[in-house]
Amino acid sequence: MTDEIRELTDADFESAIPARVRKRLVQGKFESGEDFVALRRFVRLTQVEFAQAMGISVHTLRNWEQGRRFPEGP
Repeated sequence: MTDEIRELTDADFESAIPARVRKRLVQGKFESGEDFVALRRFVRLTQVEFAQAMGISVHTLRNWEQGRRFPEGP
């Protein structure tokens, strides 16, 4: 990963993520593994990097992305 971080624009968000997923993400609703994959790819992180940023294991993230598990909590 590079040290230079490019600012992501609304246009980037709209072109990178399908409308049905964008609507859920903007509302803070994650309803499927597709939502996690879309967000992770949008911010251009690997599964390892995204899991570290979220404070979870890669195994947990993979379970979320593949629909085997879903986050629980407050």
